[in-house]
This record gives sequence, structure tokens and C-alpha cells, in this order.
Amino acid sequence: MTRKKDDETLVEELLPQAFAQKGEVIPTSEAEVRRAEDEGVEFEGELPDSLKALRAPEQEQAPRAQAPEVVSLAAERRRRNPWLTHALAAGIGAAAAAALLWGRRDRPEPGGQLPTSEPAPVRTDAAPPPEVLTLPAVVACGKSCCAGARCGAAKSELSTCSSGRTCIACSNEELGVSRYRLRLSSFAPTEAGAKAVAAAGPGGLELCVRVGSSERACVAAHASTDEAEQWTVLPLVASAQDFVAGFVLEVRPKAASNLLVGEWRSPVQINPTLLCKGLSLRPKNGKGDELGVVSAFLDDAHFVELRRDASAQALVDHRRRFVVADVPAKLFESRSSGDRRFVLALGPVDKPTAERLRWTVLERGEDAKLSVGEDFTGEPKALP
Repeated sequence: MTRKKDDETLVEELLPQAFAQKGEVIPTSEAEVRRAEDEGVEFEGELPDSLKALRAPEQEQAPRAQAPEVVSLAAERRRRNPWLTHALAAGIGAAAAAALLWGRRDRPEPGGQLPTSEPAPVRTDAAPPPEVLTLPAVVACGKSCCAGARCGAAKSELSTCSSGRTCIACSNEELGVSRYRLRLSSFAPTEAGAKAVAAAGPGGLELCVRVGSSERACVAAHASTDEAEQWTVLPLVASAQDFVAGFVLEVRPKAASNLLVGEWRSPVQINPTLLCKGLSLRPKNGKGDELGVVSAFLDDAHFVELRRDASAQALVDHRRRFVVADVPAKLFESRSSGDRRFVLALGPVDKPTAERLRWTVLERGEDAKLSVGEDFTGEPKALP
């Protein structure tokens, strides 16, 4: 028991000394104050009266009436561990700077572009709408005209044209540079012709045309119904020289096309009267009997092709780029394939007018090609 009491007494004596060294208790002797100063231990608060004489001079100058400062636990920890306080402050500052930088960080706009203070750049990936091209009137009716409703110099019998033409030049040379398509009416049979129709069988008769050295082009002699178109445009395209060489109309049974029922043949001279009034063709059989009457007109055959494409809709869209004054725009299907299957063309017109129109388009930076549509097939679609 004595040993135990001695140990307890020793612990009690050493414990205050340990707390004093830690700065956790007030120094109570001059030696403890000296040792605390040497070790850098600070103490805030009132000293015992026996130690007040050791207070620093500057502390003596402080007013006695000032209330003791209340120190927070956090402040006391910062005082005792200044390195921790500085490290914590540095860490908080770095975190605040990072948060500020993140908050001000440029966020990408839609499309991956970063906003800047500069004006937004003009997007170059969106093409501007194509320019609309206005084509002036090219169908002229000069003073040197001889027929048509627009021709002031036309004689009375040529002032109105059954062919539908409104202005026909007088010059045979000017008329001779163009090429023409034949437009045939239905066959109007005579009594002899009606017998030939009956003898032809279910297929009926067909009309076949040759101009100069051209191949034969044939169409049905009669419209299939009363409501059907009574006129047929042949795919044949001929020049003025071809007509002079000889124009032949043949009447044949469709079921036996090698059998000739009747024909009409003659050289044809292109002139204002012919282009205005057309031809009245009266084929005869081998006995000299007239089989009937067929009317024929020579239509203009020249086109200005604006573009060809594999898509009909693409050409319809391309048509909207043009404002055309006096020449119709049409969409054709051709016998060509691939990107040449469909054709956007202006016309038909005579060759001099087509050339004027072609150059008008070329001068506006667009492609244009003169054509007579020899590979066109079927009826065209008129485009507004």
C-alpha cells in the first residue's frame, strides 16, 4: 500500500507539470513563466497577483477597464497551429478559385462552338438560296413578217392562222434554217376510205410518214375514242431541205403494215402560207380514188435544254429558279437513262428564237443547250 500511495503521489505531482508544459494550465511560479516564454507557450487571461509583475510592458499599457477577449475554439486552434490554419486557408482559396473558374468556364454552344465576345461568325455550311433569274421576252415579231395575228403587215387571208402561229417571217432563208415536226389530224375517210377501213380488220388503218430520206413514222389513223386527242405529233423532225426532197403519206392496214392501201407524195416548199394554213393531204388508192383527208401542220421543233437529271422532282425545283416571259417550260421524259432520263426544256420555238434564248441563259451563268428533242418520248408535262 505504501508503494501504491507513493506512485499516486508522484503522478499527481507530475500531472500539473505536464499540463503546464502543454500550456493547458496557468503557470504558477516564476520558473514556470520563464520556461513557458522560452518554449513559446502563450497564455491569454488574468495572471495570479504574484505573477502580474512579470507581465510584458505593452500589456501594462492596456486599459484596465477593457473586458477580457472571448476567444473561439477555432481561433485558439489557429493560434496554436498556425501552419494548419495557413494550409486550410490555402486549400479553401484554391477550391474557391476552382469553383469561380468552373462557373465562368465557357460552355459550348449547340454545334460545338464556344461563345466569345466577338460577333457570331456567319455559318458557311448553309448555302444561300439560289438567285432567281428573269429571262426577258425573246419571241419577237419584226416588221419583216407576213402572217399571224401579231403581224401588222399580214394580208387579210393570213392574219389568222389555223396552225396556231401568231407571227411568221417572210424570208424563206430565215424559215429555212429551222427544223419542223409534223402534227397530223385524224383520218377523215371518203366512201372508198370507209371500205378500206372495214377491210383492214380490228386494227384499223395507220398513217405513215416519210420526209426526204427519213425512216417511216406511223400513227393510228383514227382516235381511239371521241374524247381522245384528234391531233398527233410525230417524233419525226425534218428540215426545209428534207421537205423539198419529198414528203410521203402512206395509208396501211395496221395488221399488215407491208400492204399499201393508198398514199400521197409531193415535194413541199416551206413558206409563210404553208406555215399558217398547213397542208391538206388526200391519199389515193391504186385506182386513183381518194381515201380521205388528213390535215398536217409544221410545228417548231427547237428547245433550249436547261438541265437533265435522273429525278423529275429535281428539275421541277430547278424550274422555280427561272422567270420566263414568253416561252413555255416543259418536263420531258427521254429514251436516255441515268442522269439524262428527264429533261427540263424551254420551247418549242423556231431556231433563231431558240438561239436568242440560249444566249440569254448563258449570259446569266447557267447552262443551256440547243436541242430538237429527238430522244424525247411521250407527252411533256407543262410546268407553271
